[in-house]
Amino acid sequence: MLTVTDPARVYAILTDPRYTVPAVADAAGSGVAWLRANVARFATPRRHRRLRALAEAELATVAPGALRSAACAWRGGRTGPVPLLAEALGLPVAAEDVAVVARHYQPHTGVPPGEADNAMSRLAVACRGGYGDGDERTAARIGLLVQAYEPTNLLAERAVRRGGSAPVAEVLAAEAPVRETRRFTPTGEPVVLDLAAAALPFGAGAHACPGWAHAVALAEGMVEGTAQEGEGR
Repeated sequence: MLTVTDPARVYAILTDPRYTVPAVADAAGSGVAWLRANVARFATPRRHRRLRALAEAELATVAPGALRSAACAWRGGRTGPVPLLAEALGLPVAAEDVAVVARHYQPHTGVPPGEADNAMSRLAVACRGGYGDGDERTAARIGLLVQAYEPTNLLAERAVRRGGSAPVAEVLAAEAPVRETRRFTPTGEPVVLDLAAAALPFGAGAHACPGWAHAVALAEGMVEGTAQEGEGR
């Protein structure tokens, strides 16, 4: 599979609508395949704008500054800072379920195992219950948590480990959690885009990360909280 590393070329492909995201098949039920088929991340251009708007509407209810304050006050007992985002969104999910689904979210990971589908079913109940907003909005809520899970955890962990005056910015420049993404050329050939080489840690174009400000806020709060905890010892 071709890997594109030239920064200008990576940016050009990310912003060119002729290069599409990996396609997924429609799926019924409430498993991981259903999630893939109903989130903006893997949607066709025809559906993408509407599904992304649902995710952005959810994120608009949470101020990054509030997440930063919550992460600063965080003192363990959770699986990374993403549960703080779930709490802010009012979603009573189990972090373990989010973690399991996140491991099998990308289409190239293949058919999800039963444990991932079971976890996904529990997330669907938790994120739909009481809202009555339909499957696409439920998928948008779950997708935000699943997509944020590993990258945000890694960003926070690496920033805390690095320390210094601007650890989050330094991590994004030197060891950003998301190193690459995939697209299909207009002729249907898969390509890997090196986001790290292009200095685009949150992507670009129509599929750029909608929650980048929230991820940065969580990581910055974790750094501040760890520093305060260290000063108090």
